[in-house]
Amino acid sequence: MEQLWRDVAHALRTLARRPLLAAVALVTLAVGIGANTALFSAADATLLARLPGAEPDRTVLLWLDNTRLGIRNDIAPYPLYRAWVDGAPAVEAAAVYRPGRANLTGGDGAAERVDWTRVEDGFLEVIGVEPLLGRAFDAADFAGEGDAVLLSHGLWQRRFAGDRDVVGRTLELDARPYRVVGVLPAAAGFPRDSELWAPLVMSAEQREAQGRFWLYTVARLTPGTPLATAQEQLDAVAARYVTANPDFAGYGVYAEPLRQHLVGDVARPLAVLLVAVACVLLIGCGNVANLLLARAAGRRREVAVRVALGAGRRRLVAQVLTEGVVLAAFGGVLGIAVAVWATRGLTALAPAGLLPEDGLAVDARVLAFAVVLSLATGLLVGLLPALHLSRQAAGAVLARGGRGASEDRRGKRLRSALIAAEVGLALVLLVGSGLLLRSFGRLAGLDTGFEAEQVLLADLALAPARYPEPAQAVDFYARLSERLAGLPGVEAAGAASDVLLPELAMSTTFGIEGRPDPPPEQRLEVPVVAVAGDYFEAVGLPLVAGRAFGAGDSAEATPVVIINRSMARRFWPGQDPLGQRIKYGGRDSDGPWRTVVGVVADARRTRQESEDRPSTYLPHAQVPMTGMTLALRSGGAPRRLAGVVRDTVAALDPAVPVTELSLLDERLGQRLAGRRFNALLLAAFAAVALFLAVVGVYGVVAFSVARGTREIGVRMALGAGRARVVAGVLRDGLTPVLAGLAAGLGAAALAGRALGSLLYDVSATDPTTFAAVPILLLAVAA
Repeated sequence: MEQLWRDVAHALRTLARRPLLAAVALVTLAVGIGANTALFSAADATLLARLPGAEPDRTVLLWLDNTRLGIRNDIAPYPLYRAWVDGAPAVEAAAVYRPGRANLTGGDGAAERVDWTRVEDGFLEVIGVEPLLGRAFDAADFAGEGDAVLLSHGLWQRRFAGDRDVVGRTLELDARPYRVVGVLPAAAGFPRDSELWAPLVMSAEQREAQGRFWLYTVARLTPGTPLATAQEQLDAVAARYVTANPDFAGYGVYAEPLRQHLVGDVARPLAVLLVAVACVLLIGCGNVANLLLARAAGRRREVAVRVALGAGRRRLVAQVLTEGVVLAAFGGVLGIAVAVWATRGLTALAPAGLLPEDGLAVDARVLAFAVVLSLATGLLVGLLPALHLSRQAAGAVLARGGRGASEDRRGKRLRSALIAAEVGLALVLLVGSGLLLRSFGRLAGLDTGFEAEQVLLADLALAPARYPEPAQAVDFYARLSERLAGLPGVEAAGAASDVLLPELAMSTTFGIEGRPDPPPEQRLEVPVVAVAGDYFEAVGLPLVAGRAFGAGDSAEATPVVIINRSMARRFWPGQDPLGQRIKYGGRDSDGPWRTVVGVVADARRTRQESEDRPSTYLPHAQVPMTGMTLALRSGGAPRRLAGVVRDTVAALDPAVPVTELSLLDERLGQRLAGRRFNALLLAAFAAVALFLAVVGVYGVVAFSVARGTREIGVRMALGAGRARVVAGVLRDGLTPVLAGLAAGLGAAALAGRALGSLLYDVSATDPTTFAAVPILLLAVAA
């Protein structure tokens, strides 16, 4: 231990004698360690987060694998859920649930829109969660009206100020009273965005309905059962179910681990960023190792003397390694400060839903990672100089007091190899960021189909208990659209049940008059969207044929439908779809025939990269819905209408909260927010890598010129011209750069293939990117 402290003291004295070298190394390591620590904080909060409940690795989500629509995570009818659970021995327990949103009143706050989940009996036992306060649901809660409710820890703190007497209090959800029976622990609830849980009370009709796809399923596997075994059993159950129910042809089942579900689409982009930031640290380590190698070149005489006095190679290696670890330790301290700043920046800049709502923190786990990373970095940056110096020392004793060309050549080869590696890593990062940026540019340049500028959206939901009759909801939205359309600056006003379609949009199969229904596996589900007022004009979706809905399309009038262009082209190619009739559910269903009265343009409503699927729109009067999204087109600044919208809604019903007030182009942009964030963050890391690599090139060339000044002077005295000397320096400097570019191109091709799932309309070996990046690197290095 005493020897260790002497080595530490010697390292501190050595660094103090070269303050500029120490400062450059510290800043380089601080940036690398800090960035890696910040990204680890993000990974720890998402990929490595503690899952809700006990033994969460046994918990899976069971989805309807809807091959008809290409949706692997679809929801199922109750009879199919029962078949899965009863037919698969690997499923120990399961429960269905139904997420939704409700208007919350009561407690210490104004009316607000909250996420809640209605759950089947046994749900909490399946996910392994017990209440922090109060009790779980009991059989009596499911036998009655389902008026018990559990609060999330966050809602309990936010709305009820953590009052432990909240159990037993009454609040209202959609104008219905509910009794608070308990509070769940923090971060223990599922789904994570749910703030309330209530019993799911199902009627006999709902339990027997084969065609109602509405339930989500969570299950717990028996101990020790591999997921693959459970999937095989569930596949067999699904196949038997299709045999007994041919209408379910084309439907399978998919068991998804809970962690995979909660991580969602974050895993792959975050893994890419973690690799990228690790490359930045490696480039930084290469630079610092080069600095220490350069300093080691000036210590050969000192080392030769120490060897002559009896110092062994192991002793020399230990001392140089200690210098690297001490340097990295100080860099780690600065890196933690960088990480604190970086986590705040990531939290502020990350799009909603990408990171936890409470943000990132540098906690004990993250600090432990920073300490281990700093130690590993110190060993990494010190190892090459230590081994190189110890080898030189043995030769130095035999070679004229520590001088000799062989040591210079060996050191030069080492420094050149490090530069080649740095350039190769920088090229991989630049190519990766270039591919993502080009992909994002292609996506952002796609026409969404909407005229999204100057359009204000606002979400509303009427409480069914306050609007028990369908005509009441129809009247509310009709009067609201009329009042909003009359406001100064409003060019058009309307509403729709869905403006942008969720992945699991309300949809159904249909039949066409005069044609037989296709086989079950070929039946297509089309979204059903209710619209009111001048919705199409408000969002800028032009009619390409026929007419829009009007006041005459009442509940008593002829049932009508508007289809989109994709549906017209697919089912009536080369024909006029106007006047054709369709029936939801198929020709033999009990629904009415609906006459096509209009065709509207397509819009990218689900994802930016997905073209519009065949879709249908109905007049709100003929398919009343309580939840709608208002759309107002303004000739001026639409945000100024926000207050007027709230006042107009309050004048009709003060109990209706107005939520998600935003512009349509903002909502469209949010779909690309994750891609934009990932591409820009990777580009930032690539820029840092480029800077570090170029600084490394400059450092090696400058060191070589400084060490060879006498040789250069002799050559010029013997007649060598300035151009020849400069050409020689450029050749020596660019040789490792060219080697790095050659190696980096191969690695970049592999990296491009790994990024393939994140790219849109850009090849993983995009010629433009693969040509531009090496030219850029070579030009900057030169």
